[in-house]
Amino acid sequence: MDTIRGAVGAAGNFVKNNPKAITVVAATSIGAGVTLPILGAVGFAASGPVLGSAAAGWQAAMGAAVPAGSLFSILQGAAMGGAAVAGVTAAGAGAGAVVGGAAVGAVNLANRGNSRYNLLA
Repeated sequence: MDTIRGAVGAAGNFVKNNPKAITVVAATSIGAGVTLPILGAVGFAASGPVLGSAAAGWQAAMGAAVPAGSLFSILQGAAMGGAAVAGVTAAGAGAGAVVGGAAVGAVNLANRGNSRYNLLA
């Protein structure tokens, strides 16, 4: 039990002493985790685009033939659990990392001169 308490205490100290890193890691994880649910929300499904969805409208605008390798086909392939899942999830993680880094920078700029809130210090 002491080992667990020690590990939890060490993790807490790391979080307290490294807010910049924790912010970016959390944003990256969230970005990766929400990518596929977002595809579902806009109508990409395992069985194909959902009738009446944004994905179905996009497909209709492309015409009868969806080009292989197009963004639409990559996103639809990811929703169907194909090879594109890893790439699309990585893109979501990258977007999350950018958002996390921007958040750290914004907080730092907003609190310039106040070391208590300076996440880049």
